[in-house]
Amino acid sequence: MRDLLYDTDFFTWTQETATKIRDGRFHAVDLSAVAEEIEDLGKRDWTEVNSRLRVIITHLLKLDYQPEKKTDSLMNSIGRERTELEGIFDQSPNLIEKAKPAEDLYSCSSRGSSGNKVAEVHVSR
Repeated sequence: MRDLLYDTDFFTWTQETATKIRDGRFHAVDLSAVAEEIEDLGKRDWTEVNSRLRVIITHLLKLDYQPEKKTDSLMNSIGRERTELEGIFDQSPNLIEKAKPAEDLYSCSSRGSSGNKVAEVHVSR
């Protein structure tokens, strides 16, 4: 049975559901909704990985095709996105394998003119 709070007051539903689980009142938990939310957490991580990879690849392509536009801000952005990805990969290591095609995408899109280590996507460890 679908918990009405799930559709009307999501925050309250999360708090009440967490309390029910902690108290061992599993019979009172909307397991279907909990399963849906767990799946969505994984999807959110994957969406964040994609977004951060898109930023990195865009910046790296800019460095390849417009090296004169290299700025500290651009380089800091690449570093920041990589650091954030490392944090996500620490929590969800299986996303590393799922993200590896991004390296191939960059390799195919890049002229390879930069020739330096900065211009690597680095999704593996």
